[in-house]
Amino acid sequence: MTVERERVWGAMPAAAAYWTAVGALLYAGLSRTAGRLVYPLDDTYVHMAMAKNMAWHGVWGVTSEHFTSASSSPLWTGLLAISYAIAGVSDWTPLVLNLAAGTAVVFSIHRLLREAGLAPLAASVASIALVFLGTLPTLTVLGMEHSLHVLITLWFVWLGVRLAATRDHALRPLLIVVALGAALTLTRYEGAFAVMCVTGVLVLAGRWRAAVAVAVIGALPIVVYGLWSQAQGGFLLPNSVLLKAATPPLTAVGLVQLFAFWPALTSLAVNPHLAFLLLTVLALALAAHRQSSSPERIYLALVFAASTLLHMQFARAGWFYRYETYLVVLGLVTASMLIADQEWSRPRAGRAPLAPVLAMLMLAGVVSFPMVRRAVNALRQTPVAVSNIFEQQVQAGLFLGEFYQGRRVAVNDVGAIGYLADVRLLDVWGLASADTASLKRSGTFTTSALAALATRDDAEIAIIYPSWLGEYGGVPAAWQKVGEWRVTDNVVLGENGMSFYAITAEARDRLIANLTSYSSKLPAAVVQEGVYLAHR
Repeated sequence: MTVERERVWGAMPAAAAYWTAVGALLYAGLSRTAGRLVYPLDDTYVHMAMAKNMAWHGVWGVTSEHFTSASSSPLWTGLLAISYAIAGVSDWTPLVLNLAAGTAVVFSIHRLLREAGLAPLAASVASIALVFLGTLPTLTVLGMEHSLHVLITLWFVWLGVRLAATRDHALRPLLIVVALGAALTLTRYEGAFAVMCVTGVLVLAGRWRAAVAVAVIGALPIVVYGLWSQAQGGFLLPNSVLLKAATPPLTAVGLVQLFAFWPALTSLAVNPHLAFLLLTVLALALAAHRQSSSPERIYLALVFAASTLLHMQFARAGWFYRYETYLVVLGLVTASMLIADQEWSRPRAGRAPLAPVLAMLMLAGVVSFPMVRRAVNALRQTPVAVSNIFEQQVQAGLFLGEFYQGRRVAVNDVGAIGYLADVRLLDVWGLASADTASLKRSGTFTTSALAALATRDDAEIAIIYPSWLGEYGGVPAAWQKVGEWRVTDNVVLGENGMSFYAITAEARDRLIANLTSYSSKLPAAVVQEGVYLAHR
């Protein structure tokens, strides 16, 4: 069997395990939604709504009304838009694209582990472990860009550190790394962290021209998209990046915290799976350095460690196992390569020393416990999250599509609503409304400001989580609550209950009648409350 065929067939057990897990999650989700494909996050539908409007109306926005910079993954939204334009709008498109990207991740992991020197059986077993520890099945059924982000990150970082470690100045390897760097930042803005770190190791290796090329071309998509966004009335960065970024305030204390990496350290403290992985990689890198291992392994560890610190310093972790998963997979691959590079891991006279092997196994057990718990929780919670989105956001979108087509409504989750209904949105959170985002960034978003925006836009009703407005003064007093839909097992929603408000007195009777009419169509698990129930 040739090397290439061995690599393909050696990855098949991990691929089969991955496909089986995705199929099981898909089946569990469909069984909870009467056979309707539903994704476990509303954010998935933000991309789908924008792609639909781009394909149908040529508008880069959550609605067909105007431009909205709501996507932090222009490449993913663009791929969906192209797919919709060619094959038509389908709920299944994000899943199909994710399955392709996820499968490529599985085969890439196995290939990298084999290149690192792991034996075929060890590489196959490790690939299976990495598929689940990296929560790849959950990433796939999320239907977002994260599987693609993991794939591009792996190859960009690996080829980048190989470029730094070699003295070969051929143009082709550099062009590949540069192209991957641009694709990485276009896939997710957090990709800029890896681009910065690969640039850093190229500088350490004395590859200055390569470092400049990677840094400039990697930053180019962010700059070009930002300038285009500003020309359309948006911001230099997407609203999601501006509103979700975790940055200290520009005060004396904030600057001290920034330079001391305090936000990163505190974030790692509440994300032990990533903290333990970081410490493990650093310890293995130190051992590899003492053994004078190949520089690319050391560079790989440096890129992972620095990218992790930058991400935890300036971005978020968590939110349904997706934000930091590219770091988890990169860290696990890095650790596997470093372990394969250790002298004790190579058999001596046909046997590996028992004590170091046992010590490493014990260490692996301690380190992997938070990772295993995270992976198990991801598999367990994904079908429940599908139910949550189906019972709230999808139902809200179907409700508005039936009764409020073309009308103005205020909401705080815009994805499923924008995808399923042709309405005019005032986004209370700010993802799809530049005015709301501007007020929040300036610290002037208040109850009265929200009420003024709703009056200006002639919004009739609001579908919101009231607690999200607590820090800004609460729900405007003039808004009349008419009803609430609650879920009983919430793992992903902002609140258990989604509340319906009539913004104007004229809209109240219509909202009551519409909720009454739709109440019989709600899933049986949804708990209904409010004055409209008296009219059923």
